[in-house]
Amino acid sequence: MIKSKLNSYLILNLVPLVVLTLLALRKDPSSLIPSLLLFLTISLYMVSVLIYLTGLSPSIYLYNGKTFAFYTFSVMPLLLLNIVLSMFGPYYAFVDLLLLPVALYLLLKGFTKWDRNESRCF
Repeated sequence: MIKSKLNSYLILNLVPLVVLTLLALRKDPSSLIPSLLLFLTISLYMVSVLIYLTGLSPSIYLYNGKTFAFYTFSVMPLLLLNIVLSMFGPYYAFVDLLLLPVALYLLLKGFTKWDRNESRCF
């Protein structure tokens, strides 16, 4: 069930991906690769943290103060680091490739955590 929700998220992300690609190609084609890299890595990291912390019920579990604090403190430093690094040029985005193993690890941990707790209703 969580995997189908993740697939829905990835399909819905196609719209902003297309918009980002078109805007980057129109305004500054040299920024296309760093922009796509930032979009894909940060999106995957944020959704993997969300899946790990909240499973299938982000709207319920995210209102828990402790869960929201964990989510905020796992995402905000990354975003602040990206803002600071962006001052030095567009190719800082390659640093975000380091997020991929972390995101995949959190996804796998989230799948095992919530598949074990998920109640099957048919």
